[in-house]
Amino acid sequence: MKKIYIACFAILPLFAYATPVTEGTYIGSQNKRISLANWEYDGVQQYSLMMVDSYRDNTSYLTTSKSNKIQSNQKVIFNVPHNPYDDEDSLLGATSNCQVEVKFSNNEFQLKTLDGCLFSERVFNDSYAYSKKSSSIPKKYWGKWGDCSEPAYIKEEQISPDSYYSYGVLDVEEMPNKIRVKGVTLDEGTVSTNDITFDFLSNNRVNVNIDYWDDNKEYRNLKKCS
Repeated sequence: MKKIYIACFAILPLFAYATPVTEGTYIGSQNKRISLANWEYDGVQQYSLMMVDSYRDNTSYLTTSKSNKIQSNQKVIFNVPHNPYDDEDSLLGATSNCQVEVKFSNNEFQLKTLDGCLFSERVFNDSYAYSKKSSSIPKKYWGKWGDCSEPAYIKEEQISPDSYYSYGVLDVEEMPNKIRVKGVTLDEGTVSTNDITFDFLSNNRVNVNIDYWDDNKEYRNLKKCS
């Protein structure tokens, strides 16, 4: 009987410490970053990986569906979803049938590419650790500015320079009277990143600058919404 009790206590921690995986930004070697997101659709848990390798200028987007939330001790297969914007006649529109295996543990995961992956996806083979600092914006910066029906805004895990484009948080840099956020979004099925800077002025006003690929756009002297 004593041996049975010992065996039960040995197994118990495997179940007791399994918790839903943490959403947010995970960082690998050479500053590779992956944003893990979760939402529910028709009672099914949906997950996405937005993967960014700034060093080699590679990105990828993968998804999976689960009946229950992914737990911290699970191994999960993600796939590249169909992208209706792909142009199969263009070299730039090369399609991928990539699958990756993600082995989750407490605030970490190991990513391994499987079949059908392009080089731009294989570079993400690595170990990743969750970064709270790179996943959320401190509360003191939250707010809305400009046209209050369609404002620029900062939330804990979301930022927008103009209310038209909404970005998840991939990195946060705090400076005196400024905050710069590397935002990540899905644009026509492709992962895209931009640097968004809020410059906090007197009288609750801000200047907002977004660094596009070939240009900068600035919104000046926006008044805070009440």
